[in-house]
Amino acid sequence: MKSLLITLLVVATAYARTVVVKRQTDPLEAVVQQLSATVDELQSQVQSLQNKVDQSMQTSGGSRPTVAFMAQYSADNAIGVAAGPYVFDNAILNIGNSYDENTGIFTAPVSGVYLIAVQLFTDGGQSEHPFVDIKVNGNTAARLAFDEGNGQEDSDSTTITTQLQAGDKVWIASEENAAYHYWGGYHTFFTGTLIATTPASTTQMPVTFIA
Repeated sequence: MKSLLITLLVVATAYARTVVVKRQTDPLEAVVQQLSATVDELQSQVQSLQNKVDQSMQTSGGSRPTVAFMAQYSADNAIGVAAGPYVFDNAILNIGNSYDENTGIFTAPVSGVYLIAVQLFTDGGQSEHPFVDIKVNGNTAARLAFDEGNGQEDSDSTTITTQLQAGDKVWIASEENAAYHYWGGYHTFFTGTLIATTPASTTQMPVTFIA
């Protein structure tokens, strides 16, 4: 009987110690579980941010897109039409395929700051004194004016830096609704390039010329 009581006492003592240890470790386990839940939440947030970054990189191609074009007249002796865009039908550079050789119109593929330039080399003698505009969505952004004097040929060029929204259209056109003759090839060209992308914003105000 004494032996049984001793055995029961030993078992009871061991059980009591187990309960005490368990009670002592319960707060630690709660902390570990809380920290584990916090880590899981942070990992979820990091993954969400990574997904957004990956999506943004895929949309933008991972860097600023390259947009550049340069177009000339293919004919040695070309005619700038009286109405509508000058059609520079030979695109010797067209990165991004945003210039249309059939219409003479450049369409901005993304919103950004662009450098646009044009050079014209006349071939119409003393009778032709072109006034020619860079048009942005039909508004005049810049103008070239020729005064040949007694000469037979003249060359003029102009360059602008302008902010375009995606879908904006740029072309070259006669201001006087008169046809003019130009030397083709490298003498006469229309060119542009994207300098930097920008968020969509208000359209740049057109230039107003006073006669």
